[in-house]
Amino acid sequence: MIFAIAGATFVAILTRPFRLGEAWWAVGGALALIAFDFLPVREALAAMGRGADVYLFLLGMLVLAEILRTQGVFERLAEHALRISGASQTKLFALVFGVGAGVTVFFSNDATAVVLTRAVATVLGRTRVSAYPYLFACAFVANAASFVLPISNPANLVVFGGALPRLGPWLGAFVLPSMAALAATYGVLAFAHRSRLRAPLRFDGASARLPSASRGERVASVACAVAAAGMAAASLAGAPLGAATFGLALAALAAVSFADRTAARKVLPHLNYAIVPLVAALFTIVAALDRAGLLSLVREGFGHAQGLGAPLSSLVAGGAVAVACNAINNLPVALGVASAFDAHTSVTMRHAALVAVDLGPNLAISGSLATFLWMDALRRERIAMDAPRFLRNGAAVALPALVVALLAVR
Repeated sequence: MIFAIAGATFVAILTRPFRLGEAWWAVGGALALIAFDFLPVREALAAMGRGADVYLFLLGMLVLAEILRTQGVFERLAEHALRISGASQTKLFALVFGVGAGVTVFFSNDATAVVLTRAVATVLGRTRVSAYPYLFACAFVANAASFVLPISNPANLVVFGGALPRLGPWLGAFVLPSMAALAATYGVLAFAHRSRLRAPLRFDGASARLPSASRGERVASVACAVAAAGMAAASLAGAPLGAATFGLALAALAAVSFADRTAARKVLPHLNYAIVPLVAALFTIVAALDRAGLLSLVREGFGHAQGLGAPLSSLVAGGAVAVACNAINNLPVALGVASAFDAHTSVTMRHAALVAVDLGPNLAISGSLATFLWMDALRRERIAMDAPRFLRNGAAVALPALVVALLAVR
Protein backbone atom coordinates (compact mmCIF):
# COMPACT_ATOMS: atom_id res chain seq x y z
CA MET A 1 0.00 0.00 0.00
CA ILE A 2 2.89 2.38 0.75
CA PHE A 3 4.28 1.82 -2.72
CA ALA A 4 0.85 2.35 -4.28
CA ILE A 5 0.33 5.69 -2.51
CA ALA A 6 3.87 6.84 -3.27
CA GLY A 7 3.58 5.74 -6.90
CA ALA A 8 0.23 7.47 -7.37
CA THR A 9 1.66 10.62 -5.78
CA PHE A 10 4.64 10.70 -8.12
CA VAL A 11 2.41 10.18 -11.14
CA ALA A 12 0.14 13.01 -10.00
CA ILE A 13 3.14 15.29 -9.46
CA LEU A 14 4.28 14.64 -13.01
CA THR A 15 0.88 14.86 -14.72
CA ARG A 16 -0.77 17.60 -12.57
CA PRO A 17 -4.40 16.35 -12.74
CA PHE A 18 -7.05 19.10 -12.60
CA ARG A 19 -4.18 21.56 -13.20
CA LEU A 20 -3.31 21.52 -9.53
CA GLY A 21 0.31 22.35 -8.76
CA GLU A 22 2.88 19.70 -7.91
CA ALA A 23 2.97 20.71 -4.24
CA TRP A 24 -0.73 19.87 -3.71
CA TRP A 25 -0.24 16.30 -4.86
CA ALA A 26 2.99 15.82 -2.94
CA VAL A 27 1.46 17.10 0.30
CA GLY A 28 -1.65 15.01 -0.30
CA GLY A 29 0.42 11.86 -0.72
CA ALA A 30 2.44 12.58 2.41
CA LEU A 31 -0.72 13.20 4.44
CA ALA A 32 -2.26 9.97 3.14
CA LEU A 33 0.76 7.98 4.32
CA ILE A 34 0.47 9.59 7.76
CA ALA A 35 -3.32 9.20 7.93
CA PHE A 36 -3.15 5.47 7.15
CA ASP A 37 -0.44 5.12 9.79
CA PHE A 38 2.24 3.97 7.33
CA LEU A 39 4.47 6.65 8.81
CA PRO A 40 4.11 7.85 12.42
CA VAL A 41 3.71 11.61 12.85
CA ARG A 42 6.92 11.81 14.85
CA GLU A 43 8.93 10.19 12.05
CA ALA A 44 7.24 12.39 9.44
CA LEU A 45 8.17 15.53 11.38
CA ALA A 46 11.73 14.27 11.77
CA ALA A 47 11.94 13.62 8.02
CA MET A 48 10.70 17.12 7.23
CA GLY A 49 13.11 18.59 9.75
CA ARG A 50 16.07 16.99 7.98
CA GLY A 51 15.35 19.22 5.01
CA ALA A 52 15.60 22.52 6.91
CA ASP A 53 18.89 23.54 5.28
CA VAL A 54 17.52 22.66 1.84
CA TYR A 55 14.40 24.81 2.37
CA LEU A 56 16.52 27.78 3.42
CA PHE A 57 18.80 27.29 0.43
CA LEU A 58 15.85 27.13 -1.98
CA LEU A 59 14.20 30.23 -0.54
CA GLY A 60 17.47 32.15 -0.53
CA MET A 61 18.18 31.29 -4.15
CA LEU A 62 14.63 32.21 -5.17
CA VAL A 63 15.01 35.61 -3.48
CA LEU A 64 18.29 36.29 -5.29
CA ALA A 65 16.85 35.20 -8.64
CA GLU A 66 13.75 37.34 -8.16
CA ILE A 67 15.87 40.36 -7.21
CA LEU A 68 17.82 39.99 -10.45
CA ARG A 69 14.62 39.49 -12.45
CA THR A 70 12.65 42.41 -11.04
CA GLN A 71 15.60 44.77 -11.43
CA GLY A 72 16.04 43.69 -15.07
CA VAL A 73 19.52 42.18 -14.73
CA PHE A 74 18.80 38.91 -16.55
CA GLU A 75 16.87 40.65 -19.33
CA ARG A 76 19.83 43.02 -19.82
CA LEU A 77 22.18 40.02 -20.05
CA ALA A 78 19.94 38.45 -22.69
CA GLU A 79 19.70 41.76 -24.54
CA HIS A 80 23.48 42.18 -24.53
CA ALA A 81 23.88 38.64 -25.88
CA LEU A 82 21.45 39.46 -28.67
CA ARG A 83 23.35 42.64 -29.60
CA ILE A 84 26.82 41.08 -29.41
CA SER A 85 25.78 38.21 -31.67
CA GLY A 86 25.03 40.53 -34.59
CA ALA A 87 23.22 38.48 -37.24
CA SER A 88 24.62 35.12 -36.09
CA GLN A 89 22.31 32.68 -34.35
CA THR A 90 25.25 30.36 -33.74
CA LYS A 91 27.00 33.09 -31.76
CA LEU A 92 23.80 33.97 -29.90
CA PHE A 93 23.28 30.32 -28.98
CA ALA A 94 26.82 30.08 -27.58
CA LEU A 95 26.31 33.29 -25.58
CA VAL A 96 22.98 32.12 -24.13
CA PHE A 97 24.52 28.77 -23.20
CA GLY A 98 27.48 30.52 -21.57
CA VAL A 99 25.30 32.94 -19.60
CA GLY A 100 23.13 30.01 -18.49
CA ALA A 101 26.19 28.12 -17.28
CA GLY A 102 27.40 31.12 -15.28
CA VAL A 103 24.00 31.76 -13.72
CA THR A 104 23.65 28.09 -12.79
CA VAL A 105 27.10 27.86 -11.25
CA PHE A 106 26.67 30.90 -8.98
CA PHE A 107 22.90 31.16 -8.47
CA SER A 108 21.74 27.53 -8.91
CA ASN A 109 19.96 25.73 -11.71
CA ASP A 110 16.59 27.01 -10.47
CA ALA A 111 17.60 30.60 -11.27
CA THR A 112 18.46 29.61 -14.83
CA ALA A 113 15.24 27.63 -15.23
CA VAL A 114 12.97 30.29 -13.72
CA VAL A 115 14.43 33.69 -14.55
CA LEU A 116 16.90 33.38 -17.41
CA THR A 117 14.42 31.31 -19.42
CA ARG A 118 11.80 34.05 -19.21
CA ALA A 119 14.34 36.77 -20.03
CA VAL A 120 15.53 34.86 -23.10
CA ALA A 121 11.94 34.24 -24.21
CA THR A 122 11.11 37.95 -23.81
CA VAL A 123 14.13 39.15 -25.76
CA LEU A 124 13.74 36.59 -28.55
CA GLY A 125 10.09 37.56 -28.83
CA ARG A 126 11.36 40.66 -30.66
CA THR A 127 13.00 38.53 -33.36
CA ARG A 128 11.71 36.36 -36.19
CA VAL A 129 13.64 33.25 -35.20
CA SER A 130 12.54 30.17 -33.28
CA ALA A 131 13.18 30.47 -29.55
CA TYR A 132 13.24 26.70 -28.97
CA PRO A 133 17.01 26.08 -29.38
CA TYR A 134 17.70 28.79 -26.79
CA LEU A 135 14.99 27.65 -24.40
CA PHE A 136 16.32 24.09 -24.55
CA ALA A 137 19.79 25.51 -23.90
CA CYS A 138 18.47 27.12 -20.70
CA ALA A 139 16.84 23.86 -19.59
CA PHE A 140 19.79 21.57 -20.29
CA VAL A 141 22.60 23.83 -19.08
CA ALA A 142 20.67 24.30 -15.82
CA ASN A 143 21.32 20.64 -15.02
CA ALA A 144 24.64 20.17 -16.86
CA ALA A 145 26.33 22.97 -14.88
CA SER A 146 24.65 22.13 -11.58
CA PHE A 147 27.54 20.24 -9.99
CA VAL A 148 30.33 22.71 -10.73
CA LEU A 149 29.91 24.14 -7.20
CA PRO A 150 27.98 22.89 -4.16
CA ILE A 151 25.66 25.93 -4.48
CA SER A 152 24.76 25.13 -8.09
CA ASN A 153 21.91 22.73 -7.26
CA PRO A 154 19.77 22.17 -4.13
CA ALA A 155 20.04 18.42 -4.79
CA ASN A 156 23.74 18.64 -3.91
CA LEU A 157 22.79 19.44 -0.32
CA VAL A 158 20.39 16.51 -0.28
CA VAL A 159 22.83 13.93 -1.65
CA PHE A 160 25.60 14.80 0.80
CA GLY A 161 23.48 16.13 3.66
CA GLY A 162 25.55 17.19 6.63
CA ALA A 163 28.70 15.75 5.01
CA LEU A 164 28.77 18.20 2.08
CA PRO A 165 32.43 18.42 0.96
CA ARG A 166 34.22 21.74 1.27
CA LEU A 167 34.87 23.77 -1.84
CA GLY A 168 38.46 22.61 -2.46
CA PRO A 169 37.74 18.86 -2.45
CA TRP A 170 34.51 19.50 -4.35
CA LEU A 171 36.33 21.23 -7.20
CA GLY A 172 38.91 18.46 -7.30
CA ALA A 173 36.17 15.87 -7.66
CA PHE A 174 33.71 17.57 -10.00
CA VAL A 175 35.41 20.14 -12.23
CA LEU A 176 36.46 17.58 -14.86
CA PRO A 177 33.08 15.77 -15.00
CA SER A 178 31.33 19.16 -15.15
CA MET A 179 33.43 20.39 -18.05
CA ALA A 180 32.89 17.11 -19.90
CA ALA A 181 29.12 17.32 -19.34
CA LEU A 182 28.93 20.95 -20.48
CA ALA A 183 31.00 20.32 -23.61
CA ALA A 184 28.90 17.29 -24.59
CA THR A 185 25.61 19.08 -23.86
CA TYR A 186 26.58 22.12 -25.92
CA GLY A 187 27.95 20.11 -28.82
CA VAL A 188 24.99 17.76 -29.15
CA LEU A 189 22.36 20.47 -28.70
CA ALA A 190 24.02 22.80 -31.22
CA PHE A 191 24.29 19.93 -33.71
CA ALA A 192 20.66 18.90 -33.18
CA HIS A 193 19.43 22.44 -33.94
CA ARG A 194 22.04 23.28 -36.58
CA SER A 195 19.51 23.84 -39.36
CA ARG A 196 17.68 26.51 -37.34
CA LEU A 197 20.87 28.12 -36.08
CA ARG A 198 22.28 28.52 -39.60
CA ALA A 199 19.56 31.05 -40.50
CA PRO A 200 20.50 34.71 -39.83
CA LEU A 201 18.93 36.62 -36.99
CA ARG A 202 15.98 38.70 -38.13
CA PHE A 203 14.38 41.39 -36.01
CA ASP A 204 10.83 42.70 -35.82
CA GLY A 205 11.42 46.37 -36.54
CA ALA A 206 14.41 48.46 -35.54
CA SER A 207 16.37 47.53 -32.44
CA ALA A 208 15.63 49.94 -29.60
CA ARG A 209 18.41 51.67 -27.75
CA LEU A 210 19.31 49.82 -24.58
CA PRO A 211 18.59 52.16 -21.65
CA SER A 212 21.17 52.86 -18.97
CA ALA A 213 21.07 50.62 -15.93
CA SER A 214 18.95 52.00 -13.10
CA ARG A 215 20.39 52.48 -9.62
CA GLY A 216 18.38 49.49 -8.42
CA GLU A 217 19.79 47.32 -11.20
CA ARG A 218 23.37 48.33 -10.40
CA VAL A 219 22.90 47.72 -6.67
CA ALA A 220 21.18 44.37 -7.37
CA SER A 221 24.09 43.23 -9.55
CA VAL A 222 26.65 44.10 -6.89
CA ALA A 223 24.59 42.76 -3.95
CA CYS A 224 23.90 39.43 -5.65
CA ALA A 225 27.54 39.09 -6.72
CA VAL A 226 28.57 39.64 -3.09
CA ALA A 227 25.99 37.05 -2.01
CA ALA A 228 27.41 34.53 -4.50
CA ALA A 229 30.92 35.17 -3.16
CA GLY A 230 29.59 34.75 0.39
CA MET A 231 28.02 31.41 -0.49
CA ALA A 232 31.29 30.23 -2.01
CA ALA A 233 33.10 31.33 1.17
CA ALA A 234 30.57 29.44 3.31
CA SER A 235 31.17 26.35 1.22
CA LEU A 236 34.93 26.79 1.56
CA ALA A 237 34.57 27.03 5.34
CA GLY A 238 32.15 24.11 5.60
CA ALA A 239 29.37 26.29 7.08
CA PRO A 240 25.69 25.32 6.72
CA LEU A 241 24.98 26.39 3.16
CA GLY A 242 21.23 26.85 3.44
CA ALA A 243 21.37 29.22 6.38
CA ALA A 244 24.21 31.19 4.79
CA THR A 245 22.34 31.48 1.47
CA PHE A 246 19.12 32.62 3.11
CA GLY A 247 20.89 35.22 5.25
CA LEU A 248 22.88 36.57 2.30
CA ALA A 249 19.73 36.76 0.16
CA LEU A 250 17.91 38.81 2.80
CA ALA A 251 20.92 41.09 3.10
CA ALA A 252 20.95 41.56 -0.69
CA LEU A 253 17.24 42.39 -0.64
CA ALA A 254 17.80 44.94 2.11
CA ALA A 255 20.62 46.56 0.13
CA VAL A 256 18.51 46.79 -3.02
CA SER A 257 15.64 48.26 -0.99
CA PHE A 258 17.79 51.31 -0.23
CA ALA A 259 18.02 51.98 -3.98
CA ASP A 260 14.47 50.87 -4.82
CA ARG A 261 11.97 51.20 -1.99
CA THR A 262 9.52 48.96 -3.83
CA ALA A 263 12.04 46.09 -4.11
CA ALA A 264 10.57 43.95 -1.32
CA ARG A 265 7.04 44.38 -2.72
CA LYS A 266 8.30 43.31 -6.12
CA VAL A 267 10.15 40.26 -4.82
CA LEU A 268 8.44 38.68 -1.82
CA PRO A 269 4.87 38.22 -3.17
CA HIS A 270 6.14 36.54 -6.33
CA LEU A 271 8.32 33.81 -4.82
CA ASN A 272 7.30 30.24 -5.50
CA TYR A 273 6.74 29.35 -1.83
CA ALA A 274 5.08 26.06 -2.85
CA ILE A 275 8.58 24.65 -3.35
CA VAL A 276 9.00 24.28 0.43
CA PRO A 277 5.93 22.08 1.11
CA LEU A 278 6.69 20.16 -2.10
CA VAL A 279 10.19 19.27 -0.95
CA ALA A 280 9.06 18.64 2.65
CA ALA A 281 6.41 16.23 1.38
CA LEU A 282 8.99 14.42 -0.76
CA PHE A 283 11.21 13.99 2.31
CA THR A 284 8.21 12.47 4.11
CA ILE A 285 7.34 10.08 1.29
CA VAL A 286 10.93 8.85 1.05
CA ALA A 287 10.94 8.25 4.82
CA ALA A 288 7.88 6.03 4.39
CA LEU A 289 9.55 4.13 1.55
CA ASP A 290 12.62 3.65 3.73
CA ARG A 291 10.38 2.24 6.48
CA ALA A 292 8.97 -0.19 3.90
CA GLY A 293 12.45 -1.50 3.10
CA LEU A 294 13.03 0.08 -0.30
CA LEU A 295 16.28 1.78 0.63
CA SER A 296 17.81 -1.46 1.84
CA LEU A 297 17.40 -2.72 -1.73
CA VAL A 298 19.05 0.46 -3.04
CA ARG A 299 21.91 -0.09 -0.61
CA GLU A 300 22.37 -3.64 -1.89
CA GLY A 301 22.33 -2.35 -5.46
CA PHE A 302 25.15 0.07 -4.69
CA GLY A 303 27.11 -2.77 -3.17
CA HIS A 304 26.73 -4.96 -6.26
CA ALA A 305 27.64 -2.08 -8.60
CA GLN A 306 30.69 -1.22 -6.54
CA GLY A 307 31.96 -4.75 -6.97
CA LEU A 308 32.14 -4.30 -10.74
CA GLY A 309 35.15 -2.00 -10.49
CA ALA A 310 35.80 1.34 -12.19
CA PRO A 311 34.62 2.67 -14.57
CA LEU A 312 31.83 0.13 -14.99
CA SER A 313 30.62 0.64 -11.42
CA SER A 314 30.13 4.37 -12.01
CA LEU A 315 28.31 3.79 -15.30
CA VAL A 316 25.97 1.14 -13.85
CA ALA A 317 25.17 2.97 -10.61
CA GLY A 318 24.93 6.36 -12.31
CA GLY A 319 22.72 4.96 -15.06
CA ALA A 320 20.35 3.38 -12.56
CA VAL A 321 20.12 6.59 -10.52
CA ALA A 322 19.49 8.64 -13.68
CA VAL A 323 16.64 6.34 -14.75
CA ALA A 324 15.09 6.64 -11.29
CA CYS A 325 15.37 10.45 -11.42
CA ASN A 326 13.47 10.61 -14.68
CA ALA A 327 10.84 8.22 -13.36
CA ILE A 328 10.06 9.94 -10.08
CA ASN A 329 12.08 13.23 -9.98
CA ASN A 330 15.60 13.73 -8.72
CA LEU A 331 14.86 15.21 -5.29
CA PRO A 332 13.26 12.07 -3.80
CA VAL A 333 15.94 9.99 -5.53
CA ALA A 334 18.65 12.22 -4.06
CA LEU A 335 17.20 11.74 -0.61
CA GLY A 336 16.92 8.00 -1.13
CA VAL A 337 20.49 7.78 -2.38
CA ALA A 338 21.76 9.80 0.59
CA SER A 339 19.89 7.51 2.99
CA ALA A 340 21.28 4.44 1.21
CA PHE A 341 24.92 5.45 1.55
CA ASP A 342 26.78 3.63 4.30
CA ALA A 343 30.34 3.17 5.52
CA HIS A 344 31.04 0.71 2.70
CA THR A 345 30.03 3.08 -0.11
CA SER A 346 33.14 4.33 -1.92
CA VAL A 347 33.80 7.99 -2.63
CA THR A 348 33.67 7.28 -6.37
CA MET A 349 30.19 5.77 -6.04
CA ARG A 350 28.98 8.81 -4.09
CA HIS A 351 30.37 11.12 -6.76
CA ALA A 352 28.81 9.07 -9.56
CA ALA A 353 25.44 9.16 -7.79
CA LEU A 354 25.60 12.96 -7.45
CA VAL A 355 26.47 13.40 -11.14
CA ALA A 356 23.52 11.20 -12.08
CA VAL A 357 21.14 13.05 -9.73
CA ASP A 358 22.17 16.42 -11.21
CA LEU A 359 22.69 15.55 -14.89
CA GLY A 360 20.45 12.54 -15.44
CA PRO A 361 17.21 14.59 -15.25
CA ASN A 362 17.98 16.18 -18.62
CA LEU A 363 16.32 13.17 -20.22
CA ALA A 364 12.68 13.90 -19.36
CA ILE A 365 10.44 16.68 -18.06
CA SER A 366 9.82 14.65 -14.91
CA GLY A 367 13.51 14.57 -14.02
CA SER A 368 14.13 17.57 -11.80
CA LEU A 369 12.61 20.46 -9.91
CA ALA A 370 14.50 22.84 -12.22
CA THR A 371 12.75 21.34 -15.25
CA PHE A 372 9.35 21.72 -13.55
CA LEU A 373 10.21 25.37 -12.93
CA TRP A 374 11.35 25.73 -16.55
CA MET A 375 8.02 24.36 -17.75
CA ASP A 376 6.23 26.82 -15.47
CA ALA A 377 8.30 29.67 -16.95
CA LEU A 378 7.27 28.58 -20.46
CA ARG A 379 3.60 28.44 -19.43
CA ARG A 380 3.84 32.00 -18.10
CA GLU A 381 5.30 33.11 -21.43
CA ARG A 382 2.58 31.12 -23.28
CA ILE A 383 5.12 28.95 -25.09
CA ALA A 384 3.96 25.46 -26.04
CA MET A 385 6.02 22.52 -24.78
CA ASP A 386 5.10 18.87 -24.27
CA ALA A 387 6.79 15.80 -22.83
CA PRO A 388 7.50 14.03 -26.17
CA ARG A 389 9.25 17.09 -27.60
CA PHE A 390 11.39 17.44 -24.49
CA LEU A 391 12.16 13.71 -24.51
CA ARG A 392 13.37 13.79 -28.12
CA ASN A 393 15.84 16.54 -27.30
CA GLY A 394 16.68 15.11 -23.90
CA ALA A 395 17.49 11.64 -25.23
CA ALA A 396 19.96 13.15 -27.69
CA VAL A 397 21.58 15.44 -25.11
CA ALA A 398 21.45 13.65 -21.76
CA LEU A 399 22.86 10.23 -22.63
CA PRO A 400 26.25 11.25 -24.11
CA ALA A 401 26.73 13.95 -21.48
CA LEU A 402 25.99 11.52 -18.67
CA VAL A 403 28.35 8.87 -20.06
CA VAL A 404 31.33 11.22 -20.48
CA ALA A 405 30.72 12.78 -17.04
CA LEU A 406 30.53 9.40 -15.32
CA LEU A 407 33.69 8.24 -17.08
CA ALA A 408 35.45 11.34 -15.70
CA VAL A 409 34.30 10.70 -12.10
CA ARG A 410 37.00 9.78 -9.63
